[in-house]
Amino acid sequence: MGEPITVGGGGGSAFRDDPVYCDFREAANAYSDQTGGSGRKHRTYANTTFKAKSLKVILAGKTLDFSSLLVVSGGECKVEVKCPGSDDDVTITGNPLGIKLHTGTYSDPDSGSGNPNRRTGNSHSNEIEINVANQTIKIQPRGHFEVIVVEE
Repeated sequence: MGEPITVGGGGGSAFRDDPVYCDFREAANAYSDQTGGSGRKHRTYANTTFKAKSLKVILAGKTLDFSSLLVVSGGECKVEVKCPGSDDDVTITGNPLGIKLHTGTYSDPDSGSGNPNRRTGNSHSNEIEINVANQTIKIQPRGHFEVIVVEE
């Protein structure tokens, strides 16, 4: 099984205290920085040998499984977690499996924490847009959510 990418947090303006976070293992054998250079900017972390085979969204404790659409699309998908504010959006791609985020917004992981691969932002989400198999699915989360994409 490949390494999962999870984006979660709070949706809707009532959940500002539950900021969006990104969990993925940043390493040469998992997701490496494909952007290059230095400084805080939009960066893409990807593994060019992985493609998405599982796509799930958890809302209010219920799991919505979109994995069957990945079979039709050959792993191609794009999930955008949209947040108010500049440089707060996060994008997950399925083929190659990767994540794009702004490193000025999503802080470096704290290796001593309970979530050593977690980058935490400063905003909530107001929309999740999933593009897969020529379908566009828009979700406006109103509480805690998670989007999990993984190569299995």
